[in-house]
Amino acid sequence: MAARGDKVYVDYLQNGYGKLIAAPLCVRPRPGAPVSMPLRWPQVTSRLDPARFTIETVATRLRKEGDPNAPLLGDPADVAHLLEALPALLEAGGSG
Repeated sequence: MAARGDKVYVDYLQNGYGKLIAAPLCVRPRPGAPVSMPLRWPQVTSRLDPARFTIETVATRLRKEGDPNAPLLGDPADVAHLLEALPALLEAGGSG
């Protein structure tokens, strides 16, 4: 993670036929019924144990810590405005 700095890796190759991506809060078909849990970056450490997030623990955790995805569900993006701005951003090098 340190090598990436502030960059986020998006594995676009996982978005295709026969690929399985677990949506947030999705129960996985594994022993113990683990749940795909959204996390905050500070929670992603070498001590992270995904087995702690199960169908039995998820409700308590969300009540205690809240849903990290909640801010994503606010006002929708103005896609028309973004598409209008795209050519200028690409012309400028796409770094904005």
